[in-house]
Amino acid sequence: MSEPVLEIAEITIREGAEDAFIGGVRAALPVFQAAAGFRSLKLRRSIERPAVFRLMIEWDRLEDHTIGFRQSPGFARWRELVGAFFDGTPVVDHSRTVVET
Repeated sequence: MSEPVLEIAEITIREGAEDAFIGGVRAALPVFQAAAGFRSLKLRRSIERPAVFRLMIEWDRLEDHTIGFRQSPGFARWRELVGAFFDGTPVVDHSRTVVET
């Protein structure tokens, strides 16, 4: 298996909606787990900026996220579960590891 692509989405959540957002991410786990090419998901919360979250998802290939998931009913369901809590548009980036210890 090749090295996964890491999607990192920085998402700012409306004040007071942070716990509801976390619950929405938990509810969406089966949606991601059913997606082709999905490997893992991790949600981290900023300590200095508690309304900022980083959603990190490993995919087999870039296209598993950008085409397969984004064009699926699963993406619509994901946005139904969490989109109302967003304070602005998430910033999404994809990367591969170049150095690791």
